[in-house]
Amino acid sequence: MTWHRAAALVGLASLVIGGSPVLAATPSVDQILALQPKQEGIVYDIPEGENRTKCKLQVLKKPSGWVLHDHRGFVIRRFIDANGDNVVDRWSYYMNGQEVYRESDTNGNGKADDFHWYNTAGSRWGVDSNEDGRIDGWKRISAQEASAEAVAAIKNRDFDRMARVLFTETDIRAVGLGEQAAGRAQESLRGASAKFRTLAGAIGTNLEWTRFDGHSPMSIPSDEVGSRQDLIMFQNGTIIADAGGRSIWLRVPEIVRVNDTWKLTDIPTEIDAERPIDAAGVIIPTIVEQAIASTPTPEGDAGFIEENDQIREYIGELEKLDRGAPTNSSSVNSMVKYHIERAKICAQIGAKSSRLKNREHWYEQTADSLNAAVQTGGYPQGIATLEQYGQRFDQTSWGKGLAAYFLYRAINSDYALALQKEEGHVEAQEKYLSRLAKFNKDYPESGDAADALLQLGNGMEFTNKEEEAVDYYRQLLTKFPNDESTPKAEGALRRLQSVGQPFMLAGNSIDQRGQIDTRRYRGKILVVSFWATWCDPCMKEMGNLKKLREKHAKDGLEIVGVCLDGEATAPQAMAHLRKNGYTWPQIYEKGSMESAPALQYGVISLPYVVLIDADGRVINRNVQYSDLDKEVERAIARKIASRDN
Repeated sequence: MTWHRAAALVGLASLVIGGSPVLAATPSVDQILALQPKQEGIVYDIPEGENRTKCKLQVLKKPSGWVLHDHRGFVIRRFIDANGDNVVDRWSYYMNGQEVYRESDTNGNGKADDFHWYNTAGSRWGVDSNEDGRIDGWKRISAQEASAEAVAAIKNRDFDRMARVLFTETDIRAVGLGEQAAGRAQESLRGASAKFRTLAGAIGTNLEWTRFDGHSPMSIPSDEVGSRQDLIMFQNGTIIADAGGRSIWLRVPEIVRVNDTWKLTDIPTEIDAERPIDAAGVIIPTIVEQAIASTPTPEGDAGFIEENDQIREYIGELEKLDRGAPTNSSSVNSMVKYHIERAKICAQIGAKSSRLKNREHWYEQTADSLNAAVQTGGYPQGIATLEQYGQRFDQTSWGKGLAAYFLYRAINSDYALALQKEEGHVEAQEKYLSRLAKFNKDYPESGDAADALLQLGNGMEFTNKEEEAVDYYRQLLTKFPNDESTPKAEGALRRLQSVGQPFMLAGNSIDQRGQIDTRRYRGKILVVSFWATWCDPCMKEMGNLKKLREKHAKDGLEIVGVCLDGEATAPQAMAHLRKNGYTWPQIYEKGSMESAPALQYGVISLPYVVLIDADGRVINRNVQYSDLDKEVERAIARKIASRDN
């Protein structure tokens, strides 16, 4: 079998396998490892040093090709002939035994033109039609991945890359937008290039994607926007990126699902406290206007004409108000005044909206504005207003969802204000959990029900009621298996039930020198310490961890740190480690408390320390710093006793 791509990259003349009884020219491990993904940013296993010499190459016959195993026995490369023409046409890369990325040659010319991301690497599927090494289009990409592509485009000042995640003429036809929405979309596309250049020039090239934040996606009925099918979209999402230690926030008015891809309907805009946010988008503005224009009314009903004019007047007032929005440096009074006035206008639009979907949209904005006023600390009476709205909507036949929306924000705002006081925190938490439990009973299917279950589980953990916590987490997984809260609940259950179970955690090293996998420390007593620079107890105890490691190094003790700093403070964490000689391995992934390591074990507070025995099983899933030395000595004694027996 000929391996064209390998020959081109590593100078192999001709590799033949399968077509002849004689196995010839099998590549070396180094030749296999010399091949690298054509697309950037792929995180995959790269063995180094002694581990590289322990890799073993396996020859496959059906399908023909080669599989490379690392020193752990994990597959790290799989290069095969998928179509049986005796030429390698599929190159797969692995991380911790899972395929994370695949390149394929679909036309048999020895060049990769089809690219898949799998498992922990995501879900993207891109194609390179002209085989120049750049993705020409996406067949599958999530909203989160589309937002990451947008950041990469801004970083590289590459409008072509941005265009691949923008809502195009083809997408307009694919979803069958009505004339009004299609016109908005086309107008947005015409100005995209100029807006992109302005944004990229303002932000600069030192930029790394952190995450995409958005509420649950919304479904827009086809008749509300004149499309052939219902539209699934995120509204007013936020892309968070790191610019050399400074957080950049980008507003994304809309991201719309088009078949298996998600597309931005406009260029993101930087959220700047000193500059108001302009209204933007394609779908939502169309819905508002179309609702006004198309609501059926009796012929010649002058009242409806007045209602149209009234709503337009209110929207004009809202846009004027938003243009003068206060900044972060504004006084509390000016912020409160702005949010209250905004809530008032949104409520007026909601009251005049004839269609339920529009009415819900504007009343939810009313709730958000009231909640924002309360959060300033200058409008505590807003909690009562939220509750009054909730009680009023609860008495209607159509407003149960809105009742839940208002009441959930009242519950959380009340708790947040209570925690700002110097005393009464225990009582406040009891009240909060009691109200959450009632909310869960009264509104079990609401949009906030999943988060309520997660908060109940967290709260029960903090009050040492672990059986109740497990029950709430299980309810969340059963009722809302696809909710964004699900990974946290899964991790929390894994953590609460981890004693006696194998502990498995892997991630990038904080110094970017490779992967760290706790399974590699089998045979040692292992302490895994989750920490961050903003956690004072964590910082104070790191010196004691260093002494503990030195004291028991001869006994086979090792420590692995898991840094949960955000990207803005990660450089401080690195400097702290270097300055103080804290040399034990440190896992670091982007996302802070939302990062993959934190979610893996549902970590909800710091410090968090786990003790693992020589067989790789959890001995103590939540060791207190004050008990750690004693617990380690016991674990070492058990290890010695087991060895002697």
